[in-house]
Amino acid sequence: MICQNRPGREILRTTCLGVTVREKGGERALLRNVNFSLCQGEIHGLVGESGCGKSLFARSLVRLETPARIVSGSILIEGTNVADKGPQALVPFRGKRISLVLQNPASAMDPVFTLASQFRDALSILPGPERSMDRVYRLLEEVGISSPASRCRQYPHEWSRGMLQRAQLVMALLSNPESMILDEVTSALDPTIALQLIRLIARFRQTRQTAFILITHDLAMAAHVCDRISVMHQGTILETQDVNSLFKKPIHPYTIAFIAETGMGDSCPIP
Repeated sequence: MICQNRPGREILRTTCLGVTVREKGGERALLRNVNFSLCQGEIHGLVGESGCGKSLFARSLVRLETPARIVSGSILIEGTNVADKGPQALVPFRGKRISLVLQNPASAMDPVFTLASQFRDALSILPGPERSMDRVYRLLEEVGISSPASRCRQYPHEWSRGMLQRAQLVMALLSNPESMILDEVTSALDPTIALQLIRLIARFRQTRQTAFILITHDLAMAAHVCDRISVMHQGTILETQDVNSLFKKPIHPYTIAFIAETGMGDSCPIP
């Protein structure tokens, strides 16, 4: 279990982030005064019930919040506020500074092209020396995909959901991002495959110093791998603590009830 704090330089921070959507009769707030930070080499969990705003927060960090819009606050990535940047100004940040891995891997793949073709498309935006398919094969082997060259000649429907989730992770890793957002990446996987994926994330944190934002409704799973956990409810973050402190001394009544529902007690579940 990884329950220790991992101090490092801060690479991302949101301050009083507000996001709304236009509806008949005016604007409806979806995110309110969201304060969040991520340090180098940290795994920071964002937990909460379905519909609380976790996925919208993930999309907002990489400026994919449309049709909602950011109306207040800031998103600082390496000290630059990207909350008010246009598409062209975001190019240096997306992929290299921060990547997003979505919940449904099949939706991220084009069913009419082979995996090799789609990996080549991902490589095409990188500098020349980094465009080798050998890099893809090495990463696929690293995430447990055997015979990657022959596998990549296949189409997405020939890969399992767990394999596609790993492929999506590899695509995000190709640009060597400093941080990655993993949005409910284990929710559709069986427990064994989900555990394998979580172990991969922990290994990449150790070997590459990649920082991860792990978005999940599964508090028990977050407790197994995260350094800190933030609890979100109705579009705002109620509290953020390191894992041990969160379970021993939760502050907000919602957090106390949320932990009680898991039956996990007052400490991290695995020593």
